[in-house]
Amino acid sequence: MTTITERIRELLEVRFEGSSFFIVELKPTPSNKIQIFVDKDENITSGDCVKIFKYLKLNLEEAGEWNENLLLEVSSPGMSKPFKVKRQFKKNVGRHIIVQDLDGNKKEGLLKVVTESGIVIDEHIQQKRKKKPIVKETTIPFDSIKSVKKKVTF
Repeated sequence: MTTITERIRELLEVRFEGSSFFIVELKPTPSNKIQIFVDKDENITSGDCVKIFKYLKLNLEEAGEWNENLLLEVSSPGMSKPFKVKRQFKKNVGRHIIVQDLDGNKKEGLLKVVTESGIVIDEHIQQKRKKKPIVKETTIPFDSIKSVKKKVTF
């Protein structure tokens, strides 16, 4: 028996095939709400999220899988959420990120390259008593990363 979350994933995979859209995370809650985080290679808009919601609702209704107690929330992952899928890394090449490793150590820098096994950043290392940080190219394997977030700068 397929769960409603699995069914939503199937519908999105069909819809997104060959497009710039991708699934980041499907997060069911005990209160019958499913948070659907989607993104695309360009900037995703609220209008994109509305279209995705309407697509899901229509297809679930047509299949008799929709009920009034089901609450779908479609949104982008947002600036403060950690990256969940490799495609988010690729989308953010050229942006500043904060990487936390499995030991809790943090590195900040410009995301330069995404490979099959990890990422390469221009790490910004702050020096004592000097204003300008040292920039060092650092390779970080995916299996040593706990989380990665965009660094919000103004």
